[in-house]
Amino acid sequence: MIDELVASGKYKSRSHVIAKALEDFVVKERFAVSYLPAFPKSGGSTEEAT
Repeated sequence: MIDELVASGKYKSRSHVIAKALEDFVVKERFAVSYLPAFPKSGGSTEEAT
């Protein structure tokens, strides 16, 4: 898969593909750590209403 992305011309090298994937992963993890704890851990208010 990495070789196909490099061959497509979108990325310069294998290390460029890996660095971009790692960067995207870190951004998503930071978002999850920053925002997800604000949501209820159980089913939420819909279960309580019944």
